[in-house]
Amino acid sequence: LFGAPFPSLFEGRETAKPGRVTRRGTRPRAGRATNEASKVMTKIDESAADTEFDRTMRGWGNVLKLWRLCGNAACRRARACRGNARRCAPRNYPLLPEGVRGWFETLIVAKEAGVSFEEVRDRLEGTEEDEAFREWSAAVTASVMGYSSLPSKRTMN
Repeated sequence: LFGAPFPSLFEGRETAKPGRVTRRGTRPRAGRATNEASKVMTKIDESAADTEFDRTMRGWGNVLKLWRLCGNAACRRARACRGNARRCAPRNYPLLPEGVRGWFETLIVAKEAGVSFEEVRDRLEGTEEDEAFREWSAAVTASVMGYSSLPSKRTMN
């Protein structure tokens, strides 16, 4: 029972010796471990970039308060993105008021032009887009405050 492992469990695995015919009838290629390691490292790098992108998407979604428009109840309860930001942003962004979208698009265009966030924010101050963003933000905050200040069932009795 505790002796050597059953040989058939390990036949055909990538750990087979070079030149040995595996169960599938193929010979492992020399240097395969290096290629596999390279693929893993590439996936790790891509994963880190994906994680950073997701974090950025989630952050901007929270700034724009996309969670207020989200169909995911967990996001609405948390008052922050708790779902897949890559799916949420494209789905909910068009639901934002036009001026809020304009405010955000101005920020993105300026960033691509190399303008600092602070400088763009200063330029946007007092514009229609800035007012739209401030109104949206205040409306969402007020709606949340309204919900949290409602009496609970316990206090109603």
